[in-house]
Amino acid sequence: MKNEKRTNSRTVRPVLLLLLLLSVAGVLLSALLRTMCSWNGMTDREREEATRLTEAKAQKLVPTIAEIHSSSPVADAVARYLRETVAPNYGGEWEHCVPFVRIVASDATDPSDVRAWGEFRVFNYRLEGDTFHFVSGGNHPGLMHLRETDGALSVVSFDPVLDGSECTPSAKRIFGKQYKAWMALVADDKALEAARLRDLADYAAQNDLPAKFAKDYGWDPVPLPPAASRGERGAPAPSPAPHRPDAPESN
Repeated sequence: MKNEKRTNSRTVRPVLLLLLLLSVAGVLLSALLRTMCSWNGMTDREREEATRLTEAKAQKLVPTIAEIHSSSPVADAVARYLRETVAPNYGGEWEHCVPFVRIVASDATDPSDVRAWGEFRVFNYRLEGDTFHFVSGGNHPGLMHLRETDGALSVVSFDPVLDGSECTPSAKRIFGKQYKAWMALVADDKALEAARLRDLADYAAQNDLPAKFAKDYGWDPVPLPPAASRGERGAPAPSPAPHRPDAPESN
């Protein structure tokens, strides 16, 4: 008799566990179907509004992308590093390097190791008439380490986000809690392109260049926006020496 009770108890437990699992699966499936039906039941206008609100939440994480790269001592030092150290590694015949610097976060509590996390890019151009022709460049997101010496900042080292399959893991490691802000920044292609053209217009104005258009390879020229006022631009960015790798050395 005792053996029969034990047998029944062992039989009932798996059945109850199975029923519990089926109940949980049913709840999850019902929630999923409600979500799908809710989205599918929306009008196109309602979907657009939902998407807009989601993007608006992400945009709250984005730093002031409209600021020009020379708007702060840290950004100016990073731009100078990109122009003098990184840009020459790119080929082609170009005359003007206009770095793109957007700092997501910075920490200047230690003057011997000022840190700046951000999206850093190099754009090298050749000016023909009134048009900047893009020649070479690339993206270099990551963490810049700067040091203050005699009141001036300079980059001493750089922790770059890696390429390929290591991109996301290295970005999360380098940016840490700023990772979402950086991702939101680089996800907005239109804002990034508008900021690039604004930087280029400001650079032309700073250096008294006649440029009115920018042209990427394979694309039609696009007009540059109005440059910022001189007070907003700050000090003029220096024009680097022309980069002509195939030119013969002068005697």
